[in-house]
Amino acid sequence: VAQYFPLYQRMTIRRLAAKRGWAAPNAAAEVTTVSGGALAYPKADVPFPAQPRPLNVVLIALEGARFDMLDPAVMPAVHAFGARHTTCLQHYSGGNATRFGIFSLLYGIHATYWQQVLAERRGPFLIQALERLGYAIDITSCTDLNFPEFRQTAFVDVLDRIHDTWPPGPRVDRDRLMTDRVVDLIESSNEPFFSFSFYDASHSSYLYPPEFAKFSPTQTDADVDFVTLAHAGSVDRLLPLFNRYRNSLGYVDAQIARVIAALEARGILDRTVVVITGDHGEEFGESGHFTHNSAFDRWQIRPLMVAHVPGLASGSITTPTSHIDVPATILAAIGFTAPFGDWTQGLPLGTATTRDHVLAVSWNAAALVAADGCMVFGTETYRPTIDLFDADYRPANDSDAALRRWRPLLPELARQLREFSR
Repeated sequence: VAQYFPLYQRMTIRRLAAKRGWAAPNAAAEVTTVSGGALAYPKADVPFPAQPRPLNVVLIALEGARFDMLDPAVMPAVHAFGARHTTCLQHYSGGNATRFGIFSLLYGIHATYWQQVLAERRGPFLIQALERLGYAIDITSCTDLNFPEFRQTAFVDVLDRIHDTWPPGPRVDRDRLMTDRVVDLIESSNEPFFSFSFYDASHSSYLYPPEFAKFSPTQTDADVDFVTLAHAGSVDRLLPLFNRYRNSLGYVDAQIARVIAALEARGILDRTVVVITGDHGEEFGESGHFTHNSAFDRWQIRPLMVAHVPGLASGSITTPTSHIDVPATILAAIGFTAPFGDWTQGLPLGTATTRDHVLAVSWNAAALVAADGCMVFGTETYRPTIDLFDADYRPANDSDAALRRWRPLLPELARQLREFSR
């Protein structure tokens, strides 16, 4: 029902069960995976490499870290790491919200499959493959992984490897405490290992210790009124909050610097795949919107993306890349070979491609996005509309020309939207 009626509140029996003395199931604690079902993911048995390279994997996700924050004035450590290794200059998230960004980052398929995966409690092939290869797996997050429902999706196969609860104290401390834990893992874990960490200080209301107050003026944490700011609509009026955002990313950058230093100190960076990216972007009035989850403009769907991949030449990748490329990149480095299409819609970084567009997903819509504009279409029956935008996310002046640009892509889009469904 929730797919067809906006703001539908799902009905549960928890209160009735409590009154009657019944035991209501705890979705977070009791997760049952479904075999069979409507989801065909992977589409076939995937051959494993006979002699896999035992590379470690460090996958770091940052809340709302958009592409232009890869700036030495804002994030010097991550910027320098990308300059030494690989920077993706036209990188896109799989969506404009955490749920869809992290989904595409770990599953390697479009986030339109989120509901099917959630219904069937199906974990990503990436983590299943690493488990089968004997990896030590650690999932660490500053934020509760019950919402979005990552315990029932992305990490359903490794629930006992999740750490997302922290001692009482200021929320801003969690990013530092999480980094302490990740550094300890790097220093002591058996190899190969897979570490996923999710930083949250750069989530509204953009937290940082006083020593990271580099950009000013700022609004204090106490006087941030998001209802008022959501209607401000002006880059100038939002500047004090934007400065908070930049300061929070400076704080996160300092934590990531510690992770990189730990890899270098142990001497294992050369045998470690490192991916650092945002779950999505964050907007401060540049296209008339605020934060994320409201548009498919570049501010909301283009996160920063840097990587170190053993075997991949250093440099900048200028063609469009997407979160769906990350699982293929990791497993290709370990030794998995093409074709990858049985389990992902992405390509390993560095693959020669003529791709000029990507797909980004939101709650009830998705968008084909390219440098010259985008086509937004409804993904639910109550939204049967198509909207056409130019490169600056303004309504297209010539809708006929815009339709001619996107129409040839529609048959392949239709195939991709159903290829992992039975």
